[in-house]
Amino acid sequence: MSRRFKSIMDELPQFYVLLLGLALVASIWFCNRRFGAEMACSVSYVLPISLVAWYVGGPWAVIMPVLAAMAALHADLSSRDIFRPQYNPYWTAVAGCICYLFISHLLVLCRLRVSGSERGYPESEAN
Repeated sequence: MSRRFKSIMDELPQFYVLLLGLALVASIWFCNRRFGAEMACSVSYVLPISLVAWYVGGPWAVIMPVLAAMAALHADLSSRDIFRPQYNPYWTAVAGCICYLFISHLLVLCRLRVSGSERGYPESEAN
């Protein structure tokens, strides 16, 4: 299954992978808004961020985590939870954005390392 998924994702143009990632962020945002504060969806944003960081890379590896953090912030602010502190959604969005950016950066580095080893570079030249 993973080989089939990898072959499908490798054959897709980067634009379609980007659209898939944006659609996943939008659907997670919609579910996050719909369920409100009862369900934490922050971890769910890692899937589209990972797909875009691995298969698209470039500036989208930075833009996608920021978009996901903004979507999570909007969903948190619209949940109307009266029992939380006012600063809590902002703190959660900043912490989530930092974590998303870290994960995205690690995936881009891993992708570069894997693509360097697939080209036959020795381990020291892949950096």
